[in-house]
Parts: sequence; C-alpha cells; structure tokens
Amino acid sequence: MRAGPTRRRGPPRFSTTTAATLRERYLRTTRDRPGALEVSTYGLDTLVGFEIGSRAWYESRLTAPHWPGGASGVTIGIGYDLGHQSRAQLQADWGAVLGDRATARLERAIGVTGERARALTGQFEDLRIELAEAARVFYQSTLPRYVRRTRTTYPASGSLPADATTMLVSLIYNRGPGLAGDSRREMRAIRGQTEARDLQAIAGSLRSMKRLWPGLRGLVRRREREAVIVEQSERDYSAAELVWI
Repeated sequence: MRAGPTRRRGPPRFSTTTAATLRERYLRTTRDRPGALEVSTYGLDTLVGFEIGSRAWYESRLTAPHWPGGASGVTIGIGYDLGHQSRAQLQADWGAVLGDRATARLERAIGVTGERARALTGQFEDLRIELAEAARVFYQSTLPRYVRRTRTTYPASGSLPADATTMLVSLIYNRGPGLAGDSRREMRAIRGQTEARDLQAIAGSLRSMKRLWPGLRGLVRRREREAVIVEQSERDYSAAELVWI
C-alpha cells in the first residue's frame, strides 16, 4: 500500500483480469449510503493491479507477509501495510480471516516500517494468505475505508469523472491521506485542482510526484498510469462500469 518498493524487478504488467473476477465476487456497493462515492470498475481493477500485478505474481511472491521496501512496513494481502495500521484495525479486518493466533503474531509488525520491518518478515514466512482471502478483506474492509479517506481528503472528488475519482482513491491507498510537508505538496495542490475540476492539473501533480522516487520504476510507472487515466477520464460510462462505495 505505502510508497517505497524495493529495486528488485517486479511484474512486467498490471493485470486487471483477476481483479475484475474478485471484485464481482466480493465488492458490496450501495448508492443509498450517505457519502457514497461513485467510482469506476476499470479504476478499481487497475488499483488492484498496481498492488498485486497479477494472480501469478501474487501466488508466487505475495502470499506470505513481505516487505515492499522503502518506508513500507510488513505487508499482507492486497497492499495491506501493517506499518500504518493499528492493532484494533488489524483485528477488525483480519481476525475472522486469519484467526486469533495468526493475527496476534502479526501485531508485532504494527507501526514498524523501513529496515526494521524488513528484519521482521522472516518471523512470518510460514504464514500464507490466499488471494481469495486477501480480496475479501480488501473489497469489504480496506477499500471502503480508503474511499472514505479519499472523500475526506478531497471533498470535491465526487464531482470528477469516475475514473479520475478512482485514481485519487488509488493515490490515497498508496500514500495515505496526510497533506503536511514538502513531500505532500502535490497532494495539497490536488485538493484545489479537484475543486476546480481541472483534470490536466491533477494529472500534472501526479506526474510531479515522481520526483520523490527517482529510479523506483514501480512507483514512477504507477503515478504515470494514474495521470493518463485522469486525463482520459472525461468519457461516456455505461451503468455497468459505475459502482458506489
């Protein structure tokens, strides 16, 4: 979830095929909930592709708790970064899926990031989280929470085309909602750009963030892809392409 992958080679492409199947199985949507945000299925599937690459990549590299690198913590499932979660949240999200014993073990990684998190991953190498379990938590617990955070951080996000709105969810999912400090200056700018409904400016801010991760191709590529989707988001959407979370 958090920015800061390692320099090792990742999956060559982000696949949305698996994400679509999982979304159709696990995502619960409702237009009637107060504050629900309209997002696109394409954007959601792309977000999952950013996080896991493909089913094959997940099953070969990501079923065990791992450390993506940089400022990340130990990460499980679909980009669920334990370095930026609370014990209570971990229990609420994963207790029923992993059981109390495994969840209690993972509590050791709560709040731990960077090299300290890297050192912890060996303690969890025997744990395995199947993709179906990861998807259940993502679509039913984690994603709705980050959609709400996106709406709070960018109150005008619901006025954007659905693909653009979903790329802001992708950004908050990846970087969190904080707006303080020089590393967040583009995220602050996006707030006003969203209010102005200036898609080109939002895309420009996403691209400007690449300055933070020189040489880290995964994040640079993600920001570029988000920017392109925002630029192309003013299009006709079929009813099947839109969901409310």
